[in-house]
Amino acid sequence: MLQSYDWQMRETYEALALPMAKIWIDDADANPSLDKTIRHIVRRVAKKFIGKLAFVEQKKSTYSYELRDYGINRPEVYPAFGIASNATYNSVKYGFEVTADVAASAQEFWKDADKAVPKLTEFCEKMLAGEWPEAHESDAPQTNWTKGSIKKLVWKTYEEVRNPEKPLLLVVYGKYRPEAEKKSTEEANLAEALAPHVDAFTVASYDTSENYLPPADFKRDKYTSDTEWYWVVKGEPMKKLTKPKKDAPAKNVLEFVKKQSGLDMDLEATTLRFEEIMKEKPPPTTTTFAPPKMPDMGGMGGGMGGGMGGMPGMGGMGGMEDMMGGMGGLEGMKGMMGGKGGKGGDAEL
Repeated sequence: MLQSYDWQMRETYEALALPMAKIWIDDADANPSLDKTIRHIVRRVAKKFIGKLAFVEQKKSTYSYELRDYGINRPEVYPAFGIASNATYNSVKYGFEVTADVAASAQEFWKDADKAVPKLTEFCEKMLAGEWPEAHESDAPQTNWTKGSIKKLVWKTYEEVRNPEKPLLLVVYGKYRPEAEKKSTEEANLAEALAPHVDAFTVASYDTSENYLPPADFKRDKYTSDTEWYWVVKGEPMKKLTKPKKDAPAKNVLEFVKKQSGLDMDLEATTLRFEEIMKEKPPPTTTTFAPPKMPDMGGMGGGMGGGMGGMPGMGGMGGMEDMMGGMGGLEGMKGMMGGKGGKGGDAEL
């Protein structure tokens, strides 16, 4: 009913061609009593799906990395439960979350077999019927958003992009973009400058490097460093700021907002307000460290008894000066590192 899984069984389960229901148990923080209850619950559910689902147990220490694809890794909570459409790497994933309306915590949920079995059974039935949503990588949903600030949307809250209650000014980006802190500060300050219009639209963000990227909505690579702006209205195609297509300055974004929203917005006053907030709340400064000084080569030669020749087993090398001289000095060394004919040596060095 419940197989302890390891990678050597992969081909067996691929050949079986059944969806795989997985229970991840925290083996690093073992709780024998709770673990026994967990296995009892899963076996009771498994009996209902013989020939329809294959149930396996996996260790946190070995397979916790999988939770990202099931959308149940922010935060990681054990035990964790999910279903893969088959045993292959690119299978469709479905994640089961113990939300507040189900139980106070995952631990409380799994302690109560009479509550857990029906909920897990329902999850399995809906997955097999195609009624449970596919899981994808998602950052943790924001819980402290306030009006007038930028609203952080993630894959788990992506319905707010598909069907927003009010129009969205949506910035789409990857967190590995150049000057990431500066751009994030500018976007937050822009949202504050636009706060007087909070009843008309919401300023929101979506980080594609931390969340699933729906290919039908955004024509970009997941980890691209571009910053793009969109105007999103329920029931209408997204409209993208195209002048410029990426990394638009605040002036262009504000012009885009005014055009798309149709609001009687004072661009000059809003721009001035944005500039004032940037002075009040500037981006964090980055300290630039000077590279360490190179040692005095001549001093090394004298301090080592006439160069490296004084070291055991290195007498044939002579002093450091002689070694550099034999390579044609620094320029010769550049040439050696640069490849053919020494070209490109300056750039490499």
